[in-house]
Amino acid sequence: MLNGRIRAASLQSALAAFLRRWYALSMSTLAEIEAALPSLSPEELAQVESTLRRLQREHGFETRFDGQPWPTTPREVTALLAELDSLPPLLNPEEAERLDAWRAEEKRRQKALSAAANEDASRLFE
Repeated sequence: MLNGRIRAASLQSALAAFLRRWYALSMSTLAEIEAALPSLSPEELAQVESTLRRLQREHGFETRFDGQPWPTTPREVTALLAELDSLPPLLNPEEAERLDAWRAEEKRRQKALSAAANEDASRLFE
C-alpha cells in the first residue's frame, strides 16, 4: 500500500513538474514543442504521449502502430497493400511447417483438455 502511495505521489509530482515546464515555456508552435521534448524526463514523455493519444481519439484521428494515419482512399489502400506485399515473409518455409505442426498438435491437446474439463464439470452437478 505504501509503495503504491509513493508511486502515485511520484507520478503526481512528475506531472506537476511537466505542467510547470509546459506552461512556463508558453509554446505556441510545433517547433517550440519539438525543441522542448528532449529536456523532458521519461515519465513526462510518457504523459505527453498519453495526452496526445487521448486528444487524437477525442478528435477521431486514429493512427496505425507506426504513427501513420489509416488509409482513407482506394489509392491509399492499394499503396499500403502493395507495401505490405513487398515485405519479406515472417517465417521461412521450415519455420512455417513447424508452426503448422505445433498448431495442429496444440489444437488436439486443447480439445482433450476441454473434454476432460467438461467431464469434471458435469460430475459436479450429479
